[in-house]
Amino acid sequence: MKRLSILIPVVLLLVNGCKRDGCNKPFAFNYDPQGTSEVNCVWEPMQLNIDYKVMYGDEEVNLRASQEFVTEDGRTISFEYFGMYLSEIALFEGVNKTILENDVMLLLDTNKVFTSLYLPTDNIDSIAFNIGINTERNDTLDPTTITEGPLAPQSPNMYWGWTTGYIFTSIRGIVDTSAAADGSGNAVFEYHIGLNDLLRTVTLGTAPTRTQNKLNYTIQVDLQKILENIDFKSELSTHTFDNLQVATKIADNCQHAFTAN
Repeated sequence: MKRLSILIPVVLLLVNGCKRDGCNKPFAFNYDPQGTSEVNCVWEPMQLNIDYKVMYGDEEVNLRASQEFVTEDGRTISFEYFGMYLSEIALFEGVNKTILENDVMLLLDTNKVFTSLYLPTDNIDSIAFNIGINTERNDTLDPTTITEGPLAPQSPNMYWGWTTGYIFTSIRGIVDTSAAADGSGNAVFEYHIGLNDLLRTVTLGTAPTRTQNKLNYTIQVDLQKILENIDFKSELSTHTFDNLQVATKIADNCQHAFTAN
């Protein structure tokens, strides 16, 4: 009995010691919420998930549902199509930038989840991406020769059929165009934004959360902000080259339409 009473405290001491020495870095593969040390942390590639939500103000947009929204000047508006290229998706750890291996996504109503692998440390503090395709690829890729993936031909087209390059953002729908915004007249609006000079970069100073062995972001893009200050009585269309002023306005709005939580 005496020998047993000596062994029990020793075992308890070892167990408690292991708990104190557990990994205390949340993004480590073997993170222990009760850990107090980083000495035993193991860093392995983790799956990064980005869930995108397309919003109009506070309401989520679902193109498969019959939805009407109200513009900032009181007009009814509905959406038929939304597509946006996001490229060079990257995470920052301080000043160190890592572009993810699968760095291009075509954000659609039917495609709102991006996944890739990432080898983290415990200092991820922001995420960044381009709205559009970076200049080198935009100038050299021929979409008609690509057989799969986000850069392959889409329906509707997300590249120019009469010049090189991709359509960075495409939005189409119906809006009340009446002078008094009284619902007396509806028309189709269509905005195709492209051109290297209209590439915009978004940086969101937010760290991911962790669920099991996955890193997670939820990012919202607000169509109301993208269409901010658009005059729906006269600015109903741009294919960039034919109405650069409206295209530039929308490209600038896109840069400020994303939030992360």
